[in-house]
Amino acid sequence: MGILEIHKPEKEYAFELAHRINVREALKSMDLPGDFEIMEVRIPQSIVGLTLKDIDIKNKFEAHIVTVIKQTPTKNIFGNKIMNAQVFGILHSNYVFEEDDILLIFGKIKNINRFLEYHKR
Repeated sequence: MGILEIHKPEKEYAFELAHRINVREALKSMDLPGDFEIMEVRIPQSIVGLTLKDIDIKNKFEAHIVTVIKQTPTKNIFGNKIMNAQVFGILHSNYVFEEDDILLIFGKIKNINRFLEYHKR
């Protein structure tokens, strides 16, 4: 038959929903082997205005902010306001985090959670 994969969307959605419930800031996540994850999270307000170098996520939390997703308001063809998502690209140490940034973080879930808990204050 040539079947190479069987997809179980309900299992994948259940996993993603569980993460959104457990990690309030999580918008999306992807489980990787070895307890690693890539997680899309809302920016903690305490890091708005700081640089990537300031938060030092690699050394303090053993995680990495891969990029940010920018949310920009636009209007659709009916004139209604919608948010348009655009990936920023590669972050450098002098990148200054902004109010509506969405962070794409790579690391072990426990380290991502430590980062989010620390910056929740």
